[in-house]
Parts: sequence; C-alpha cells; structure tokens
Amino acid sequence: MLSIVWRWGVVVAAMEGVRQLSGLSIAHAGAWTHERDAGYSSLDMQRESSEFGSAWRSESYLEFGATDRLTVVTKAETLQRDQDGGEDRLAGLVAVRREFVQVEGLVLSGQLGTLFGESLEGPVCEGVGVESRVMAGWSGATGGRNVWLNAETGFRNQGGCGRWKTDLAAGLDLNDDWRTQAKAYWQSGDGPRSLKVEAGIARRMGEQFIGVSYRREIGGAFEEEGWILSLSRSF
Repeated sequence: MLSIVWRWGVVVAAMEGVRQLSGLSIAHAGAWTHERDAGYSSLDMQRESSEFGSAWRSESYLEFGATDRLTVVTKAETLQRDQDGGEDRLAGLVAVRREFVQVEGLVLSGQLGTLFGESLEGPVCEGVGVESRVMAGWSGATGGRNVWLNAETGFRNQGGCGRWKTDLAAGLDLNDDWRTQAKAYWQSGDGPRSLKVEAGIARRMGEQFIGVSYRREIGGAFEEEGWILSLSRSF
C-alpha cells in the first residue's frame, strides 16, 4: 500500500500542473474534443460520510488537444478515510479521446485509456487496467441560455475486476456568471451496484468557475453522501 504522504504528493503535483496549464475561456468536460493545444482542467475536493466512515476525496482532471483530432485525458484521484486502518486509495487514468461525428451541436466520440493504482469504487482492484468508453454530447441554446447534455458508458477491467459505468450530465448557463448542472453515475459488475446523483451551482470568478455541489448514493446497496468544492476552466 502506498504511503499517504506519497499519495498526496502525487495529487498536489498534478493539481499544480493543471493550474499552470489552465487558460482563459470557460467550458466543460464531456464527449467533446479540443483543438491542438487547447483543453479543459478541473480540481475537485469532496468531504463525504458513509456507512464505511468519513473520508476526503480529491480529483485532478486535465484534457488537452494533442492534435486537432485527438484529445489526451489525465486524471488523478485519492480517497483518504479518517479512521485508522481505513482503506486509503490512489487512482490514475491516462486516456485518448477521438471524435467521430459532429452535426449541429451533436458530437459522438470514443475514449480508450489505461488505469493505474487502485479503484476508488467497489472492491479493491490494484494494478494496471484498461477502460473504454463511448460518449455522446449535445450543446445549444434554449430560451436564450446555453445548455448542454452529455452521456457516456463504458467498461473497465483492473486487477481482475470488471465494472460497467454510465455517466449522465446536464448543464445550464443561468447568465454570464452563473451556471448549474446535474449528474448521475451508475456502476455495476464486481462489487455492489451504485447509483449516485449530484446537483450543483458554479459562479465565474475571474478566469475560472468555482462551484459547490451535493452528491448522494441512492442505489440502496450502501449509504453515502458528500459535498464537493470545484474549480474549473478551459485554455
């Protein structure tokens, strides 16, 4: 098991790299790819409580256009439980996304990646693994306000554990400075099934958006809830 100090050192380094690469305009993650040298980054910190105890989660996420057709995605995540002897975990992902179809605001893409460390959800699955996803997104305007929808589903295999994942998201710009979004995360396979829902709001602060959201497990297999503080922007 990796030490907690090393875990947090990796995440802090990843967060600093995201901060330095971030730029000016505002966007969101999803099925979309980026032009060369453009991209999106986000930092999340979550405080959660569950039947397994209280914990801190963090996520450092970055996607950038390696070419005009391929977007590289990296993610580092940690789970640190409060109680002694808890299962602290560190997970990583490096992936490549390619857009296949883009028509009138609709985009279809695929993503293939390599997993590192340990799975944060379900049983402890360690080592190098693979994840594949198909993704669909739509962005447009309704009532004079920008809106976007995103759906992605895929399968990951790591350390002999297989998990199906489906993520759904919708966002609405209330005005130039405020936006709101809702998300749902479903997982099944090895370990318990999970269905989490999340709702949040974010405000523009200079060159980035700062947001807060609430996430809750509603699948019934276990109880979990938490608050998330996020920082995101594109470059």
